[in-house]
Amino acid sequence: MQTIDSLKLAERLSRLCLEAGRDLQVMIQVNVSGEDSKAGVEPDQALDLAAAVQALPALEVVGFMTIGLNSPVEADVRAGYRMLREIRDQALISSERGAADLSTAWHLSMGMSGDLEWAIAEGATMVRVGTAVMGSRTAL
Repeated sequence: MQTIDSLKLAERLSRLCLEAGRDLQVMIQVNVSGEDSKAGVEPDQALDLAAAVQALPALEVVGFMTIGLNSPVEADVRAGYRMLREIRDQALISSERGAADLSTAWHLSMGMSGDLEWAIAEGATMVRVGTAVMGSRTAL
């Protein structure tokens, strides 16, 4: 599974998948924190990007992904996760109303080892727990 944050990237992946005769499930990466250090489409552009990607051959949008705000303040981090859940919910509602078919976009990939409880409470279906499993990274 890959994350997409631009139509240009999605178009390239679609072309490469077609050439390889493969399909690819993708998630739309959304920068809900507004931090410059994080990749992702702006929240107000996420649904339009998801619809455009879903219309491309060989790609299937299966959800939305974010890296949470780098903050120890639970309410602030959860607000970003809640925003992503609301974007996902809007995608599912628009599918029901006959807009772009994003009915497969129900996953939410958000949260890491340090905030996975907050992410799960906000609806995460996937969390990244590398540090919890492997331990902290060490410098080489």
